[in-house]
Amino acid sequence: MFYRDAELSYHEYLVCNLFCIFRDRMNITDPPNYANICDKNHPDYDPTDQECISKDFRIYAGSFILLIGTIGHILSLLVILNKKSFRIQTFGVYIVALSLAGLLTLYTGVPVWKLPGYLKPSCAFLIILKYTALQYVAWIQATIALDRTCQVAKHVWNTEHCGSNNLNWKKGLIIVSIELLVCLGLNSSVVLVLDFKHGCRELEASPAWSIWSVFDLISFSILPAFIIIISNVVLIIATRHSLTRTKSEHKNRTLVKTRRSMTVMLTAVNIQFVVTTLPVSIVQLVGNNDPKSKLFRSVCYAIQYLGVASTFVVYCISGSKFRRALFGWKMFKCFRSCQPANRLADPSIQVYSSSTEIPSLKTVSSSVSSES
Repeated sequence: MFYRDAELSYHEYLVCNLFCIFRDRMNITDPPNYANICDKNHPDYDPTDQECISKDFRIYAGSFILLIGTIGHILSLLVILNKKSFRIQTFGVYIVALSLAGLLTLYTGVPVWKLPGYLKPSCAFLIILKYTALQYVAWIQATIALDRTCQVAKHVWNTEHCGSNNLNWKKGLIIVSIELLVCLGLNSSVVLVLDFKHGCRELEASPAWSIWSVFDLISFSILPAFIIIISNVVLIIATRHSLTRTKSEHKNRTLVKTRRSMTVMLTAVNIQFVVTTLPVSIVQLVGNNDPKSKLFRSVCYAIQYLGVASTFVVYCISGSKFRRALFGWKMFKCFRSCQPANRLADPSIQVYSSSTEIPSLKTVSSSVSSES
């Protein structure tokens, strides 16, 4: 169940449950005091106060992010799993893993969960899961960037240092499984900075928490972003070099364009990750607890979770093969097939049809034989 502050009214508690209170990442936990200014029944109620604005923003922004993220990731899974040519490739495995990790990230990070005090193991596991899911998303993005860079570099420069071109789904599954185990192991150390006496929260004032915050910032944001940026720079150079070499070879140029479709899509997802996590990296380095800072921090974390939730939109915008697979579903085919029928039924279109009867091939052939 969702977190309920002891001083919130029952009505606010229902709103929190319905709209899934949006929260910051677990490494910055500072529940605001809504008792005086954000209680509508209190004489000092002020809806324009920074605390109240931050509270409303978390409620409604969190609901929106959770909704579009759930729909988008489920559609991404269906597109990949319904098309065999996607399933047997490594990028298909990466997108499936990214969608599952994205759903886990949203449902463990956007709502605020409050477990009973006697469920300490479950509480610790939930926090480990939150950190692991978000870091796993980051490292899948870095893996995608490295994989596409190696494949394009091997094709362009004929290098043998990037492994086989025939990297199938089984090898991709091994890669994402190892990454999951590594992320789970690294983030298990968060239990060392938990305070089980006050609702399973982090001990932010302890030296161990300072060390953990720096480690989390590097492993979640800085290092994956660095790998993604370097990989995409190499990828752009290699792609331009490949297109220059294949200008006179139609077959190879077609192959490069086909391969470039998925490369552009996955590169766009990488860029989105870097852009949406950059504000979080800055906020984590600045520890300020004034109300304006809290509101700004909430916006930065909303951008971070929005980046996790909107990968499906990026797939559709930047990936032509992904769009064709999506619009190849029966419901979209049915929608498109209804459009010509509607045009034929339109009387304004029938005015332009010719009244001259067009003879069939059988009529033409019989007339020719009679003349001869």
